[in-house]
Amino acid sequence: MYSSREAAEAAKTRLLLQPGFKDHPDGFMIDTPEIDKDQWTEGFITVLHGDE
Repeated sequence: MYSSREAAEAAKTRLLLQPGFKDHPDGFMIDTPEIDKDQWTEGFITVLHGDE
């Protein structure tokens, strides 16, 4: 989480150069979460990597 949209965009720019991220440049989502509201109300999934 970042303090501003500008900080989030800067992080995205930095991370796009890293392995994994550079292979999925459209996989980023910058959103503004609401305070005092449940997030992920439908649950979540766990993604296991080949070395786990």
